[in-house]
Amino acid sequence: MTGGLTFTVANDGPGLAGSHFHSSTLTGDGGFAEVGRLFFFDDNGNEVREESRGLSEFDLSGLGTASEAILQFEVLFPGGLFLENENPFDGIIALLAYEGDNFESIGDFQITPTFALGDFPIDPINFSGGEIISLDITALYNSFIADGVSALGIRLENAPLIEGSQAWTFGNFLLTTEVAPPPPPPTDIPEPATLGLLGLGAVLALRRKR
Repeated sequence: MTGGLTFTVANDGPGLAGSHFHSSTLTGDGGFAEVGRLFFFDDNGNEVREESRGLSEFDLSGLGTASEAILQFEVLFPGGLFLENENPFDGIIALLAYEGDNFESIGDFQITPTFALGDFPIDPINFSGGEIISLDITALYNSFIADGVSALGIRLENAPLIEGSQAWTFGNFLLTTEVAPPPPPPTDIPEPATLGLLGLGAVLALRRKR
């Protein structure tokens, strides 16, 4: 069981690259994967409309091929990390996988994903906090191991992007793997000449009995 390095990166508006953390161990408040948007007014009275994406990276060093690899994470609470986006949204969250580096990077906000793991709908009626999202990622995990990738990165983002200042916050990312059993030892198959000798030996044995 491997815990994820979990953080949140935000930009300064839709379509822009990531520019800062909303949650990071580098700033002492890591462990939160916030997904959604945050609207606020800056010091000049201009409205800023950020998008936030939650991320988690799993260290793959020392791990091998698995017969099963399960990704799971928890809905910590509806709403975001700030008063301005404390309300949850009703929408879709996309799960994307990328090659990580075991480091919280601003650029992970827009890093090119390796694989789309799928989408899941989320809404305030069916989710209130404490729910566990679980996904079988065995094929993806084994491909990363085979390619020697140092870290499996998971990114959660709202798609299509909502219009309001709303969010959801996730955490407790875990990767659970079952070690693949070793392949069976090869079976020695006698060569044709050996088979002939064995057959001759059987005939001789029968003759002796008679």
